[in-house]
Amino acid sequence: KAFEKKLFQVGLSVRVLYAIFVFYFYISMTGVPHEFAAADSIAYIETAEWMVRGWDGGYFWEVVSQLATTSFSDLGYPLYILLPVKIFEGNAVVFFILIINSLFGAYTSVILYRIARRSMDETTARLTAIFCMLHPVLICYCGLTLKEVFMTWLLVLFIDMADRLLRSRKYAFSTIA
Repeated sequence: KAFEKKLFQVGLSVRVLYAIFVFYFYISMTGVPHEFAAADSIAYIETAEWMVRGWDGGYFWEVVSQLATTSFSDLGYPLYILLPVKIFEGNAVVFFILIINSLFGAYTSVILYRIARRSMDETTARLTAIFCMLHPVLICYCGLTLKEVFMTWLLVLFIDMADRLLRSRKYAFSTIA
């Protein structure tokens, strides 16, 4: 537990510091807190803002239905960031999403450590977790308002849950749920 706590704290610190740095770096370079050529990042937030307007105007399900029936490829991430977009405005939305990405990114290392610990020895599990915590690409995505951090967390969480289920001898509905 002590290693997991320290792993999460260091991973979160690295990611939050990076997120703060790139937030201000992109503002100074582009005038907006998004990466260069940020078409997807901006589209996700604009779609979530459209959903918020629909929510406030009483036509939320019409907006979702319209998005679902068009060639819009990703409805999940705008739904995921809907609450921050509703609560915050402007650059604060982007900053909040970066902090949330940092939390999920740091917790991914902890989950990966647990998976590796069940399958390998303690040293290998710790190295796996540390490599995940310090992986440059995983840190870099915490500074973007894209879905990659959340999707990676979901994938690792699914692997963890499936691994625990397969290792258990009880296949009760509650265990599977």
